[in-house]
Amino acid sequence: MASNEQKKIVKLNVMVHRKLNQVVFAEADKDFLDILFSFLTIPLGTIVRLLRKQSHPTVIGSLNNLHTSVENLEERRFQAEICKTMLLGTRNAYGDECRKLELNIDDTEPTSFYLCQPCASKRIGGSLLSTFDSRHSSCGSRLTPMTLRSRPNGSEVDGEDGVFVKGMATFLVTDDLQVTPLSTLATFRLLNNLGITDAVLLEKKSLDVDFEQQGPNYRSVSARTKRSFFCATIQRGTKILSLKKKCINNCKKIHLKATVRKSDKKVVYAEAGEDFVSFIFSVLTFPLGSVVELLDCSPVLGCIANLYKSVKELNVDRYLKSEDHKVLLLSPKLALQYSCNKDQPLSISEAKPHNYYYKTSSWGEAYLFDETFLDINNPGEGTVTVNLLNPKSPAPEATKAEGFVKGPAMFMVTDDLVVTPFSSISCITYLEELKVPFSDIEEKVVVIGDEEVRYPNKNYL
Repeated sequence: MASNEQKKIVKLNVMVHRKLNQVVFAEADKDFLDILFSFLTIPLGTIVRLLRKQSHPTVIGSLNNLHTSVENLEERRFQAEICKTMLLGTRNAYGDECRKLELNIDDTEPTSFYLCQPCASKRIGGSLLSTFDSRHSSCGSRLTPMTLRSRPNGSEVDGEDGVFVKGMATFLVTDDLQVTPLSTLATFRLLNNLGITDAVLLEKKSLDVDFEQQGPNYRSVSARTKRSFFCATIQRGTKILSLKKKCINNCKKIHLKATVRKSDKKVVYAEAGEDFVSFIFSVLTFPLGSVVELLDCSPVLGCIANLYKSVKELNVDRYLKSEDHKVLLLSPKLALQYSCNKDQPLSISEAKPHNYYYKTSSWGEAYLFDETFLDINNPGEGTVTVNLLNPKSPAPEATKAEGFVKGPAMFMVTDDLVVTPFSSISCITYLEELKVPFSDIEEKVVVIGDEEVRYPNKNYL
């Protein structure tokens, strides 16, 4: 985030408990509510990265291990060079909207566009466009940076409405991120629940909320990640669980070989292929709101679950800009081109791409624009349709790529999601570090699908 953005502040009036020196509640308008609600659109990988950069870095369990594993893995292990960059620089599908916030914590750069101008100038259509640098087109040409001409999508902020929240309403926000429209009833119900019966215990304060102060306790996102990821499946044996719900899109079953400590049935590590590693790496791309949705707003998510439920309960007609904005917050999509395999467990929809076009003016100036800037029924002479290159494809002409990680390959995945290329030497060394004798280990085959990932004792995320 640029230094001038870090200096932005939002004013907030809070009521503080005098004896405990704790915030009881805050009164907030649309500007602060927009900031809070925007957290639901941010990918988990971005949250890990942002918390590392704060003056007092916060480590959030296994998600941090997963992010570090991507950092440490050699680029040659990925489908394409850009895959590692994609996972370490996860994008928000609603980044354009979030950049309109009074205070935006996500420092991810706006999406840039790169075009194969030699082919486009010859009016050769096809996959010529990329949103990532360091790619070449199928003709071998280096892609050229282009400015996309596009009209606003209707999420503009006007004088009264915010990005997600509309009107001049004021809201009551508790310390654990429960949000309700401000009213006498809501205020005194909260005070009664907290056992506060006398106003003398309370003191009003005004706060300046800045980049360092604004975030909720993201550690609640992964409060249980240090517990066993594989334990639920192992404890129930080697059979696939009887699914209460159908797997998404008849999702693929992923097979692992787990090394288990016989004395306590704890998984020490798993031997996994590129399909499983691609899947767990892709968790970094999941927007926070979608994770809460996938976990059925589980109480283990703490204040983040409270925030999600608050959005769900808000009246759209009175407090949110539209039903689309509510859906956006409760079921945020993956950023464009960030989806893993469509048949992987926990498939989350990807943002819908625009249609892109290229045109050269009569005086030789080149333009790149989307359908919002063009009359599709009358595009004009010399307009060329250009499609996006698949960033995960190892070759420019390839249209499909399976996941982020190249295969066939095997990896060692520890129970706290440290991922390394598989090596017998590493496995033996790891067992030695944990002081696990060889006589106390056994191998079990684990099959993971949608249900196992969603509900491993509801402790995965």
